[in-house]
Amino acid sequence: MDKRILKTKKNLYLSIEILLKNSLFEQSTVSEICKLAKVNRSTFYIHYVDKNDLFNDYTEHLITKVEKDLFPYQKKIERTGLLPSYEKLLMHVQLHDYYYRFIFSPNVPMRFYYQYSKHVQTMIEELIMLDPSKHINSNLYYAFQRSAYLGVVMEWVAQDFSISVKEVDNQLQLILNLGFSSDHMLKSL
Repeated sequence: MDKRILKTKKNLYLSIEILLKNSLFEQSTVSEICKLAKVNRSTFYIHYVDKNDLFNDYTEHLITKVEKDLFPYQKKIERTGLLPSYEKLLMHVQLHDYYYRFIFSPNVPMRFYYQYSKHVQTMIEELIMLDPSKHINSNLYYAFQRSAYLGVVMEWVAQDFSISVKEVDNQLQLILNLGFSSDHMLKSL
């Protein structure tokens, strides 16, 4: 990619980060984003339709960073066969807390949450191989894993990261590996 395009995108990403950290993204305009990024509006519109399109691209950028960080970890899982730890994902969430506070906010359009959710499910599908002898519906299983992970992360964000990454990862492992023994009964809804 052209160095000028990379510099423009980097500056726009930095402006999004500043706006998110100051809870100003929703009310910001393309003009304000461009001014903050020191990018001409005409240049902005060469690359993006609107600020939501820019935000979608920024989300893709963050996901690419996570996937790059997870690649060596994924290879280790393939070699050992152990269930995945979510520690790397959780560290990413904590590092980019401004982004997650935004997408998990009840005032933000759900499309941002769904975009991130779709990427999380794809990562989980790549990390976990289902045993075909268990006869588990893979779509339901991956939806469950994604929802469990996102639910825990949303609560962690809501608690202002008051629990350490290692403890959240440990709790996720306990929750996701929770089995029902014969002495447990499910209550009817």
